[in-house]
Amino acid sequence: AEAETPEQCDIDCETARESDRHARYVFRQRGRVLRTHRAFGIAAWSTMLVTEALGTILAINQDTWFGRGACQTNPGAFGCYQNSLITGMHLGFAFASTTLYTTAGVIAATAPDPEGASEGDDAAPRTLRRHKWLAWVHGAGMVILPILGIVSTHPQIFGINDEESRADFTRATRSIHLITGYATFAALTWAGVLEL
Repeated sequence: AEAETPEQCDIDCETARESDRHARYVFRQRGRVLRTHRAFGIAAWSTMLVTEALGTILAINQDTWFGRGACQTNPGAFGCYQNSLITGMHLGFAFASTTLYTTAGVIAATAPDPEGASEGDDAAPRTLRRHKWLAWVHGAGMVILPILGIVSTHPQIFGINDEESRADFTRATRSIHLITGYATFAALTWAGVLEL
């Protein structure tokens, strides 16, 4: 029996060392992936901030549920003469923030989680669960926002062609787009604060 114990220990010790090396590798890999996710998340948040600012200028100048639009009452208001430029910039930043956001999401989904980091009642797992819940909220917003943006500028997609119906439909979808944008940005900001 004494001769078997060292041999058994050698096998168990080697298995334990290999398991320990693998665990260290997985945790290092998780750290690298999450740092990359964080960088793309900050970039997505930054471009979305600019998108929101440009969208707010457009909403102030155009007809929404919140008002008839500054350009109708004062054609010299800020952004009225540059409306197409601001619209183009808004579209460009929206595309950039969507691309960066999607990249951050894919990177987060590939992060290894061998220990079930969101399980437990400690502060870190609770924070991670909130972060994941908020990801569902801002993720839904990031899907809905481009659809609303396209629909509000092209109501003919739904066969709405007469002038009055187009105006009402565009006012409604533009307003919903604005509200969804603010809600999505708030959820993304809150998730970012939890992450940091």
